[in-house]
Amino acid sequence: MISEYIPKEFSDQTPVIPKSEVEAIKNIDGIETVNISKGGFAVIHPQEDKALSPKMKASAGESREEFATLQIVDQKYIEELQQYVQKFKISADIEMLKKGEGVILLHHHELSPVLEEEVDKVPGTNISFYNLDSYGKDDTEKIKLGEMKCAGYIDTKNKHFPDLQMTTNGTNIIYFIISQEGFEKLGMDEKNFSGVTAGLFYRY
Repeated sequence: MISEYIPKEFSDQTPVIPKSEVEAIKNIDGIETVNISKGGFAVIHPQEDKALSPKMKASAGESREEFATLQIVDQKYIEELQQYVQKFKISADIEMLKKGEGVILLHHHELSPVLEEEVDKVPGTNISFYNLDSYGKDDTEKIKLGEMKCAGYIDTKNKHFPDLQMTTNGTNIIYFIISQEGFEKLGMDEKNFSGVTAGLFYRY
């Protein structure tokens, strides 16, 4: 959990998995593919953004500042997600995600029926993101990366949720997915989160 080390030991410039390590893994004999999940971390203000209200109520959170993970998803995954929300009639604006205008908040089966109704009202409301160095600073010292519209909430515990190689999982975390275009609009430092390898290994 990177948030445990922010901001004293982990900054916007700190890599999670350095590029040199990724390249070293790719060069191991027998490795054929390496799938890396990527994204970044940001500071958010839950009490100021209406879109975050259902999530904070679910976790009984009252903090003024929190850390958020933003994971980049490619167009192939976005298409899978679009088919999923259409088939199961989930209230999420995938077009907003696709165009780089919004983010989707993932949760771990945390919302009550009442909070689910609240979620239906948040699509299109803004979420502000700040860099990690802004944590604990006065408002005048914070560096705002930008705003994204909330494109909805999706429960990762739903049976048919499309598989996603996440960096972490569970309750009491704030986890968004964002398109590459949206991520670049925020100007965040792209980090390698985690990797899965596949290939042919030889036993000597």
